[in-house]
This record gives sequence, structure tokens and C-alpha cells, in this order.
Amino acid sequence: MVDSSIKGMVSPKCLRRFAQVAYRCFHPVQKERPTMTEIVASLHASLGLQEKFNHSGVSLGILGFNWKVHKYFVSVNKLNSGKYISD
Repeated sequence: MVDSSIKGMVSPKCLRRFAQVAYRCFHPVQKERPTMTEIVASLHASLGLQEKFNHSGVSLGILGFNWKVHKYFVSVNKLNSGKYISD
């Protein structure tokens, strides 16, 4: 399911890849789930797909979504800079 307010604003390829990563995270066998490194790499690749979509002229108003994705990657990179978060 996708929020109808972003319909036409997200690249279908980006959304598909994002959904595939999310689906793999819920695999019942823990060893089959992706590592955080794999997740970040896949989401970064999804961002690349979204940026291509943004520059293709296919849709309007994508920049808000792209900004949120970029903000997430900046936060993740700060967390991966040697600091660990415990629950």
C-alpha cells in the first residue's frame, strides 16, 4: 500500500526496490534478512532511481519526497560513523 498523496511523485522502480528491501527485512529466518549495510546500499540505490525519475520530467512535486530520503541518509551516515545506539 502506498499513501495516495504521493501518487505520481515516487518512481515506480524506486518504490518497488524499497518494498523489496522492506519485505526481506521481515523474512522469518533471521539469517535470510539483509544486513544494515545491505539495506543502506539498497536504499541508496533507490535514491539514485528516484533522482533519475526526478530529472526525467515525468512528474512534478517530487522534491519533497527526495528531500526526506536525503535527510534519512544523512542521519544514517551520522549513526554509522562509529557510534552505536542501544535499545
